[in-house]
Amino acid sequence: MIDNMENQLSNLQINPSLLFKAAGIGAAIGLLFISIFVFSVDHPKPGWGEFWKIRPLMLAPLVAALGAVCGYLVLKAGTYFGIPRSVSFIIGLLGFIISLWVGIVLGLAGTL
Repeated sequence: MIDNMENQLSNLQINPSLLFKAAGIGAAIGLLFISIFVFSVDHPKPGWGEFWKIRPLMLAPLVAALGAVCGYLVLKAGTYFGIPRSVSFIIGLLGFIISLWVGIVLGLAGTL
């Protein structure tokens, strides 16, 4: 059974340009959301250091891009295995939202 599933997954056609497009859109959304938090701080605490904004501005878009790639793969695999496209989309969207939230939390941990 596992061998059969591995063979089916190896036949799954993944478009690299759509994969990178999903990653770029996910990173842009992550950067937008983290920028709202980071640039709303008027007077940062001196204990945060001089370059405290670098970590959240790098980490949140990276994690959001990975979440978008996973969402794309869930959508492709779901439609390939006969799961309705709307169900696959909702599962992928929930995964992206969770990864966006985790990226924001990890980026802002220790600062805000």
